[in-house]
Amino acid sequence: MSLNCPACNNHSDDFLLLDSERLDRYLEYSDFAYDGLFHNYKDEIKPELMRCSYCLHVFYKEMPSEKLLNEMYGFQRNFKKNPSRAPSQKMIKVMEKCFKIIGKQDPVMLDYGAGHGRWSLAAVKAGFKVFAYEPHLTRTSPSKEFEFIKNKNDLNEIEFDFIWCEQVLEHVTNPFHIINDINSLSSKETIVRISVPNVDRAREGSEIWNDWPYDGRGTNHTLAPYQHIQGFNQKSLHELANRSGFTKLNNQSFIFQEPFFSLRFFLGRIIKSLSTTTLFLIKNN
Repeated sequence: MSLNCPACNNHSDDFLLLDSERLDRYLEYSDFAYDGLFHNYKDEIKPELMRCSYCLHVFYKEMPSEKLLNEMYGFQRNFKKNPSRAPSQKMIKVMEKCFKIIGKQDPVMLDYGAGHGRWSLAAVKAGFKVFAYEPHLTRTSPSKEFEFIKNKNDLNEIEFDFIWCEQVLEHVTNPFHIINDINSLSSKETIVRISVPNVDRAREGSEIWNDWPYDGRGTNHTLAPYQHIQGFNQKSLHELANRSGFTKLNNQSFIFQEPFFSLRFFLGRIIKSLSTTTLFLIKNN
């Protein structure tokens, strides 16, 4: 079967199909993570993977419906047990660096796909005025320190200096649609930071595809069904950004705050262990 890649829109082929062993592991994962929820869907949707022949992006052959995703998020045990928590000092330092890159007083930030808002809280502590948008309202926790936006249309009324999109695109069926939406909320001066898991630097290492969809050891796979339905690498994320009208940020403040980023990005094309799936972007002129 051939499908177009969600990242670069090029030809993709079957990659990992569901044999009996993988089906058993899929159902075991269903019991482990979702109280057997996926057993109800095994005849409706098969957890099988495609891989792009050009950018090597990996994605699910059949995408889950919004109904399934909403039910899945409602079942997630770890998310239920870990409601809004204070951001770590590391998170705050990351946001302080971003604050310096923006280089404006009282910068306005959008946390796109904010979840419970830990990064939003970190941004507030770093000096940003923060608006947070999360489409799955069961994942939100109200806060007095920033404003949650429930209606996406309300975002069009706000001018953003910085848009933060952390660990979002791997969860969505159409990342091109999401990044185009972010583009529509950006001006020529808006800096966008996108970060996703990197399948070339996954914790499973060389066993990443042997272990899919579940290794039986009580941990989520980097491309666990259907938590992560897009498997990005440096090239596929960069292709998606370019396709959506963005280019890499390369101004003086960014170079000063991230002096090794360009080198790492260049070397990452050859040495996968150095590659990055965090990009700072700005609109193409």
